[in-house]
Amino acid sequence: LSLLGKGGCAIVWLAKHIETGAKVAVKQFPKKMDVSSGRVEALILQRIFENEIDSTEFPGINYIAKLLDTIEDKNDLWLIYELGGVTLTKNLFEVKGEFFKGQRVYHCNYQKFYYALKTKRKVMVDFMTKMLQVFELLSALDIVHADLKPDNILVDFDGEQIKDMKLIDFGSAFIFSNAKSISMSTPEYLSPEVLKFIDKRHSLGIEGAKAMFRKMNSWSYDAWSIGAIFLEIVTGFPLWLGLKGKITTRKGKNIVNFGIFGVRGRDNAKIINKQNTVLKDLPSCIKKYDSYSNE
Repeated sequence: LSLLGKGGCAIVWLAKHIETGAKVAVKQFPKKMDVSSGRVEALILQRIFENEIDSTEFPGINYIAKLLDTIEDKNDLWLIYELGGVTLTKNLFEVKGEFFKGQRVYHCNYQKFYYALKTKRKVMVDFMTKMLQVFELLSALDIVHADLKPDNILVDFDGEQIKDMKLIDFGSAFIFSNAKSISMSTPEYLSPEVLKFIDKRHSLGIEGAKAMFRKMNSWSYDAWSIGAIFLEIVTGFPLWLGLKGKITTRKGKNIVNFGIFGVRGRDNAKIINKQNTVLKDLPSCIKKYDSYSNE
């Protein structure tokens, strides 16, 4: 029916079942490219949903997009999913390029869901609770998502409350106890330890990866990413924005800022330096980058 999104390895389409009329999301992995992430995604989701998990014990099962079917032909691998809401990215900010005082900036407009998270404690608590419930389940299943970011969280918000939420894109996921390496995902949401390993993974090899994982738990890899998303909401600015961005407050004031982990060229070493600066004095950094409080 229409294009929903496009990533480095896949294209996501809105489709409709011919017989039932039910709408679904179809993720297409062209075989002229690497489809390994699609195969990983299918295997991880099969592991999650084949367990017949009790939703009263692990309510997080309700917040993972369900894989309905897989189809493979000569040219493509297709994963068919239940349809979710809008990405958290689009629920937080609308980002558009423009010129401001003679220079190119990215204008970030707050969306209704962002204001709800900042002004309604119940909405923020509900959002974070659902997130933590998902990762409680993944940890119990020995699964690491490994690419947690706002683009991979779908939220259906009706203006008052979260009607539904789904975690998507398990293409970078892995079984923690069997982990032998790490694939690169979105660097601004990865921990310093992971970024350091990725920069040296070819020289460190499997033994280096195993040594790093021995210092971690199945939940700790994704825990940093959850904190990074929370930090993005708190500061009111896209975490990844390495170029100048602008917020226009409700009072008409223009605030120019950068993402708290954003660097030009997405250089891992520079991102790590920013992360270490934040860790040294988190309250001061939040105050420095906090665009929302200036509203």
